[in-house]
Amino acid sequence: MKGNLLSQNEYWYKNDYSNAPEGLCDQPATELKLSYKRLSDGHLQVTVRNTGKTAAILVEVHVADAATGDSVLPAYTSDNYFNLLPGHSQIITIDHAASPGKMELVAEGVNCNSKINI
Repeated sequence: MKGNLLSQNEYWYKNDYSNAPEGLCDQPATELKLSYKRLSDGHLQVTVRNTGKTAAILVEVHVADAATGDSVLPAYTSDNYFNLLPGHSQIITIDHAASPGKMELVAEGVNCNSKINI
């Protein structure tokens, strides 16, 4: 795996090095574009792209029941709570349980919210 990214950690600090983020909720809203490829039943490859002009902060992606909005569980996601600069994208995989109804792919963050039917 030489040359492959293994881990990425990002931290938000105030001037006094506290772990309480300051000003994150004051960030301007940004837009996310979602796309996916079904690799097999219950296994998705998802691309999240920040199409806005500001950073998308603490983005979390999950599969939800389209009628209720409840998360489809159990689900295993390769990455969550990541940040995306404008124009950047992140590819993740999601393994999820079957749902009896229609499902949607949801991406939410501090300053963003997007969903598509799957």
